[in-house]
Amino acid sequence: MTSPTFSHHTSMTRRNAMHALLGVWLGASALSSLAQPRNFEVVANYAIFNAPLSSHQLKRFQLTSAKGHAYEIFMAVPNKAPEKAGYPILYMLDGNAVFDRLTPDMLAQVPDMVIVGIGYPTPYIHDVMARSRDYTPPLPQRSEPTGRAASRPTGEAAYFLEFVQGDLRTAAENGLHINTERRAIWGHSYGGLFSLFTLLTKPDAFSTYIPVSPSVSWGDDMLQTLAPNAPHRQNSQPAKVLIMYGDQERRRNAPVEPEGQATIRPNHATQTLLETLQQRSDLNVQSHVFEGLGHGATFSASFPYALAVV
Repeated sequence: MTSPTFSHHTSMTRRNAMHALLGVWLGASALSSLAQPRNFEVVANYAIFNAPLSSHQLKRFQLTSAKGHAYEIFMAVPNKAPEKAGYPILYMLDGNAVFDRLTPDMLAQVPDMVIVGIGYPTPYIHDVMARSRDYTPPLPQRSEPTGRAASRPTGEAAYFLEFVQGDLRTAAENGLHINTERRAIWGHSYGGLFSLFTLLTKPDAFSTYIPVSPSVSWGDDMLQTLAPNAPHRQNSQPAKVLIMYGDQERRRNAPVEPEGQATIRPNHATQTLLETLQQRSDLNVQSHVFEGLGHGATFSASFPYALAVV
């Protein structure tokens, strides 16, 4: 695997962290775990909480939003003092699953980074109903959810973003010296959809956006409808956007490539949005393909890249 390269603020320290993280995660034992698809009914064990860490202090607490929704917040706070500019901070959706899969070795490679996992008070690694509610934008009037999505609540992404930028950020960053120019958000699937929705509606909310296998086709490709007239950043520094996906997750109805001419690319909606975003001067957009991985397996596989790019 090759790593994406950004044209600005990609220090040698971060590049070294990328290589070290890949070494930690892409060993023989890690490869077998990365290949496993997500299972929403797995009970979380949070092994990382079992012993003190050399690099970070771990904690978890609950918050309730103004709409009355309950959240379980997981945090890894560096043991070392921040640099003058402050700690970089990475907000990660599906926080239960994230902190179920983070390892001490992984955190040791980013000893200066605060990590916030936004989860739910559930014994499982995912709360399917809550994430569907929080991570999806309102459906266009012409569109109706289909399949499994039809039985799940949807459409509260704007409210959830308000919570993330408000009460959650206040609670998570309280007492910490945070580098406000290095705030990042990571999300997978519906979480990737939310990351992109945030980018297209509140582009200054974060400085780095990391959507992984994003559900771009949600709501009749509504993100592509939003993109042409989306507001640009007021911050003079372009935001970094790293879109990641597996080469085995294209839609089943995608056109069949001629034999010997297969190309590695996302589904058409993701490709179109990627190209649209790359035309914006206020964004530095890169993509990364995980060879041999499908939709669920990109969840954990993206961690090294996410931690290294912030």
